[in-house]
Amino acid sequence: MTSHPDILELARAEAPLGIVIETVPLLSATPSLWVQCALSRPLELLDDHAQCELKAASMALAIVGRYPEHDAVVRRMSSLSREEMLHYRMVRELLIARGGSPTRPLPNPYVKGLGSERRGGGFALLEDLLVGALIEARSCERFVALYRGLRSSPPEGFEEPGQLADFYERLARSESGHARLFVDLARSIFEPDTVLEELGRRCRIEAAVLEDLPVNPRMHGGHRAA
Repeated sequence: MTSHPDILELARAEAPLGIVIETVPLLSATPSLWVQCALSRPLELLDDHAQCELKAASMALAIVGRYPEHDAVVRRMSSLSREEMLHYRMVRELLIARGGSPTRPLPNPYVKGLGSERRGGGFALLEDLLVGALIEARSCERFVALYRGLRSSPPEGFEEPGQLADFYERLARSESGHARLFVDLARSIFEPDTVLEELGRRCRIEAAVLEDLPVNPRMHGGHRAA
């Protein structure tokens, strides 16, 4: 018996999320309220998404600058920065093609909250890597949530929902790989138990940050109803 193609498509789109959850055990799922808000204001979402890609490239280079003594960190973060800049250009072009205008990056309360409660010192690199892993993991989860929303119930009059859904599916696979990259780097430098403990602590912080932030059309908007 042949499976329905929609089921196959959904399974393919869900696969990166399943992989990333095994690496970064996110403690909450994006609510439908955020998906509805984001898809009702797609240009704002795309503009913020472009800003996120630009900041991700800057973050990777900042890690290189802070830890130049680690060859693996320098190599892999340099490559990641180039890839994030490619994503920035892709999202920026998509935003313009849909009638939007890129704006300057705004402060990101999600990332600020995620980086709180730092211990620093010998833990600084581990904290930087695991914050990066969580950002990428949540981005993967958000792209899958947007894919589901665009495939199942796009807002009325939404321009080419299938095109954008496919775009988010491709990015979900990429973000899943980025999350693993950060965790693998951490495990190559620190003891496994230390990584596991800090990852669990960061996951709890991340869940609390999202619960405290309001729903809005930003890529890392919170879960709290306004």
